[in-house]
Parts: sequence; structure tokens; C-alpha cells
Amino acid sequence: MKQEIKDRQEARFRNTGNMRQRYKAWAENLASLVALMVVIGEEVAGEQFLRKVEEAIFEGSKLDVQRHKEAAGIAETETAPDCLAIGRLLDIIDDSLANFWDGYIEKSPKVFEKRVVTCPVAEAFSMAPVVCERVIASGLKGYVKALNPKAEVRFTELMPKGDDACRYRIEITD
Repeated sequence: MKQEIKDRQEARFRNTGNMRQRYKAWAENLASLVALMVVIGEEVAGEQFLRKVEEAIFEGSKLDVQRHKEAAGIAETETAPDCLAIGRLLDIIDDSLANFWDGYIEKSPKVFEKRVVTCPVAEAFSMAPVVCERVIASGLKGYVKALNPKAEVRFTELMPKGDDACRYRIEITD
């Protein structure tokens, strides 16, 4: 029996040719479970559930932003970076999540706006677009507010709602 288990484990490690497909299936499955949990949470606890999730994601993102600042070239001592710096950080995050874009709508010290044209979990989240509208948005807002409290975030397109891209805009108001 031990040899059989060992043989299966070794075969699993040798069969890495389709690991990309496996991870894609894993991510899609996990996204579907997240969407289902949000649908059930909203059904059972309503607005209170969504607010608590938003708050937790927002606060977690504010803490998480520190590990991305160095990669984006934002000095630890820099306070209130502009939208160019914020955009560099968001590009790193989007790229790491396989969220690709085809240029920028606006990229200046006061505004950063782009359309993300791919999302590996858009289909799964289409059963609960609120995941993007509120939960993912609260994470993005947490990142941005941690960097510059005067910056505002707005989504105007979302793939899970049927749009062909996810479009967001960061704007610093004085």
C-alpha cells in the first residue's frame, strides 16, 4: 500500500505538463466558491454582511500595500504619492493577477485610468457581480487610500456585469 501511494505521488510530480490548466481550473473553482459564499452571505445577512466584508478587505489592503511600494518605486518615506506612482503599483498588482490592459485612458499626476481586458475569474464572478462592485473595489480603495488619502477610486465597467472590460479611475482631488 505504501508503495502504491508513493508511486501515485511521484506520477503526480512528473505530470507537470498541464499544470497551467490545473491552476486555471483551481482558480475558477475557488472564484465560484467565493461568489457562492457572497451570494449566500448577502441572502442570509444582507447589507450588514457586505459592509463587514468590505471593511475587512479595505483594512487588509491598507496593510498589504507596504509590500508593493518598493516594487513600484515608491519610497517608504514618500507621503501622498501621485497617480503616476499609484498607477505603477496597480499595474504590478494587475499584472500579477493576469489582469492585462491595452494602454491607458489617462495617466497623469492627478488621474490614472485604464481598462483591464482580461480576468481569469470574470465568468465565475458573473453569478455575483457584487464581488467586484463592492469587495474587489474595497480592496482597491484600501490600497489607494493607504497611499494617498485624497485619491478616489471609481469603477465604470465590470466584466462580471457583462462589460467587455473592467475600467477603473483613480483621481486625486485637492
